[in-house]
This record gives sequence, structure tokens and C-alpha cells, in this order.
Amino acid sequence: MSETFGDHWGYAAEDIDYKSPADVIREIVACRRHGSNMLLNVGPRGDGSLWALDAAYLGAVGQWTAVHDVLLHEPRPTAIEVTGDKDDYLLRDGDTYYLVCTHLPMSGDPNVTPTDHPELRRDFRLGEQVESVAWLDGGDPPEFVQQGDQVTMWCTPFPYGRHLVVRVAELKTR
Repeated sequence: MSETFGDHWGYAAEDIDYKSPADVIREIVACRRHGSNMLLNVGPRGDGSLWALDAAYLGAVGQWTAVHDVLLHEPRPTAIEVTGDKDDYLLRDGDTYYLVCTHLPMSGDPNVTPTDHPELRRDFRLGEQVESVAWLDGGDPPEFVQQGDQVTMWCTPFPYGRHLVVRVAELKTR
């Protein structure tokens, strides 16, 4: 997939109809679901410099990719169905699976943060025994239960003050 932040493939001084960094991250994640890559273009000025908005947006997307770098290279799509959210899926790299969790809320004080969270439970079947689960963003590990090949995991909301659009859990198997 090829994409730009705005509507132009080159520098356009008056194009401010921009996609949000969150939308671009969702598109990157959608590409990975299908084993494809994404080309993200920005239009530099004639002197090679970037418009401040382009630089800031690239920085925000770069913040996400720095945390989830491993997801962007080796893991490949699986045919394993994940129930709980239609946009969630599993990638695999050898004995490691990556559960991509979308639409997760941010936790926080119920007086300022909505508490009507979507369903946080995800179910899927693996042929291997799960040894450990950890969020790539370093948060507290999600709870999970495995009975036979059935795995149930609870996708922890983002901690207050941190919302990286899409959360990824790394599942190590044996």
C-alpha cells in the first residue's frame, strides 16, 4: 500500500487535509495483517526540508514503530481466528505469536475516563503451549488462560496517559 499524510505526493504548501497519525498507524497494522508493507510518502520542499506538520506526524508514527519494531519485519499472517474484536489478528514468527489488539480503551479515573469499555476478552486456538505473554509497549502482562489448544486472553486497556492506538502482545510458545 502507498499512502501520504495529505492529498499530494509532493510538497503542497496549502494541503492541510491530513490523516491523523493514528489513522496512518491503523493502516500500517492493516497492511501487516495481510503480510504487506506500506510506503508512506511526504513531500519535501525544494531544499529537502520537511514541512513542520510532516515532521511532527512522522515523529508520532515513529514513536509507535519504535515500540512495535519487531512486528514490522519478520512475523507473518496466520489463519488463526481471533474472537472478541473483528479487527484483531495473530502474526507468527517461529515460536512467537503477536496478538494485535485494536480498539482498546485507556484506563484511568472513572470521573474523567469512560468506563464503558468494549469487550476485552480475546479467544483463539494455538497448537502450542503458551509460556509467556507480554505487551510490546512494556505494560503489565495481560492475563491469559490456556486449556488444551484454546487460549483466552484479556487485553488490558492502555495505562492512563498512554494510548498508542494499537496494542500488541507477544506470546512465547514451546
